[in-house]
Amino acid sequence: METKAIAAQSLFDLALQLGGSVESVFALALQNDLSVTAEIEAGQPLELTKARNVDVVDYYRVRNIKPAAYSGQEILKLTGIGYMAIEEDFIVS
Repeated sequence: METKAIAAQSLFDLALQLGGSVESVFALALQNDLSVTAEIEAGQPLELTKARNVDVVDYYRVRNIKPAAYSGQEILKLTGIGYMAIEEDFIVS
């Protein structure tokens, strides 16, 4: 099975999508000559020949689910009384 990576997908996301299990990351990395921690470019084609869990792969395929990890963009920090922590952003003087 071959797919092209989308933005923010990691090798672990693709292992889940193509192999049905995160354990597939090793086979995916080996087959595509990548490190398990390699950064994947959007549009990069990747292939995995044997799925570990076909039910999960079919579930993702039928519902067009493409997991994507955190993209590295800054997360919005919520502010205000309900989100403050003493000695962090709530100063008592």
